[in-house]
Amino acid sequence: MAYQQSIEMTKNYANYFDGNARKNQAIATTISTAMSNYDSADRNEVNDMLKGILLENPQLIGVYLGYEPNAFDGRDADFIGTEGHDGTGRFLPFWNTINGPISVEPLEDYETSEYYQLPKELQQTVVIEPYFYRGILVVSYVSPIMRNGEFVGISGVDVSLEYFDEIMSNVTAFESGYTFVTSNSGILLSHPEHKEWIGTKKLDDFGVAEISEMATDIRDGKRGYIETIDPDNGREVVMFYEPINGGTYSFVLCAPKDEMLAGVTVLRNRLLFMSLFSIVLVGGVAYMVGRSTDQTIKKMLDDFRLISDNALTGNFDTRADTNVQIDFKKIPVGLNQILDNMGKLTKENEKAMDALLHAKIEAENADRTKADFISNMSHELRTPLTLIIGFSDILDSEHYGALNEDQKKYTSSVLKNANHLLELITDLLDFSNTEVGTMELHSNDFSAADAIDEIEALMIPIVSEKDIDMTYNVDIAAPTIKADVIKFKQILYHLVNNAIKFTDQGGSVVVGGKVSDESLHIFVKDTGVGISPENLDKLFNPFYQVDASSTRGYGGTGLGLALVRKFVEMHGGEVWVESELGEGSTFTFAIPTDQVADKE
Repeated sequence: MAYQQSIEMTKNYANYFDGNARKNQAIATTISTAMSNYDSADRNEVNDMLKGILLENPQLIGVYLGYEPNAFDGRDADFIGTEGHDGTGRFLPFWNTINGPISVEPLEDYETSEYYQLPKELQQTVVIEPYFYRGILVVSYVSPIMRNGEFVGISGVDVSLEYFDEIMSNVTAFESGYTFVTSNSGILLSHPEHKEWIGTKKLDDFGVAEISEMATDIRDGKRGYIETIDPDNGREVVMFYEPINGGTYSFVLCAPKDEMLAGVTVLRNRLLFMSLFSIVLVGGVAYMVGRSTDQTIKKMLDDFRLISDNALTGNFDTRADTNVQIDFKKIPVGLNQILDNMGKLTKENEKAMDALLHAKIEAENADRTKADFISNMSHELRTPLTLIIGFSDILDSEHYGALNEDQKKYTSSVLKNANHLLELITDLLDFSNTEVGTMELHSNDFSAADAIDEIEALMIPIVSEKDIDMTYNVDIAAPTIKADVIKFKQILYHLVNNAIKFTDQGGSVVVGGKVSDESLHIFVKDTGVGISPENLDKLFNPFYQVDASSTRGYGGTGLGLALVRKFVEMHGGEVWVESELGEGSTFTFAIPTDQVADKE
């Protein structure tokens, strides 16, 4: 059970990182597919698309395209030295947030680097081995852009691997075990103590035969475990390793062997104590009775010895002879009853342990199956949806020719509903991860002002369409705060989007509050329809809708506010609402920005 628990824990974390890797790989593949069918040759339009993808996926630090000479529009000479182009004029936009604010620059070293040459040579999607770029440990997912069977360029995304170390440093196994991640070539990508090893030290560098054997298995994409001495602290440990199939790395759990087997040791000691106690008890009774008896007592002693010897080996089937003098008969009868009860108790305990183990395995399998199903379903739905959105956007922009009124209406409807469906799938996946406990909190320093500006920019089209007056009045005292930037943006997005949704045309929405070194306190106030008092307590329940009828006037699954509460509580904060029917609502959340790191 101890080994199986460690193996399952290793698989669960590997599956978590595998899901993230597959999601990032799908984005690169989707961009490649879209550009293979793109004929408008509008560099500005493509730049807007890349910038939008980077804004919509905060886990990315870079999104880029790289075309062969004159392969995009045959006009490289017109763009020499302009923004996002180098001295050749080739279309090489690299949108990134490496230096903080989002910016674009041309790709570098594409003639010699693997990120361009490997997909060009193999003509398939590749995952580049982790490497340092401008001081950041990065992994790249790159797909070739093929047109009429010929290679014309690449599309790719970059992901920082710093979050590996942030997550791993807060994961423990048993009492003092730890976890880390290694690349397929054996380079350490995280370590809870020795940060200087990250990106520089390899498993083979430890000079331990078992660890080198593990490095070979990892290189070959195998899973397993080894028993060895931890070169860092000299303890006897078991290292379990599991490949992350969607990336070029593996997850390793290092558990002290004595802590894993602590339960076995306790059980063994208890059994030894019970056996010794039985021997002493039976021997004492035999000694006292033997002083005043003859052959009958000697025969009983022989029976007791045989029973004791067999009991030490776990055999409770031997019975004492009850054909003795009436004065002594109660002794062997009583002893036989004790043995009968001990035998029954042992069998019942074995059955109970088997049932408990089976139930535990079934529960873990059910949770894992549910999480895998939702993750796989999300992945399978996201890819075609992204394509539908991309092509619908191109059609809606009328680059393939003017659309009549009906075509324009239908195309806009497809685009609007596809985006809505993608948002619902994302909410469902996030809520499922919070329910099964796979959702993690990753705190890091970021600019609250930049995050709020991004949400403001995303809301401009929706606000303009409904003619809503939207204002931001957030007092930001601290240049940076420490929190989970992705979940912070999701909290703000859901609250602002909810306020806009329930505010009629011509109304107003205000985002206000304060952000300082100690706390973050933000409210979203609208002049919408408001909420009745009897519905306020249920508002943050999952799948709850104030108007749940099939003819209700507002869309959504009822997960937005439930996710807001989950994410706020993960930060150790709270969220509440004040509202009056017909007068509007005010949603407020507060989190301690200086304590988030302790909540991970």
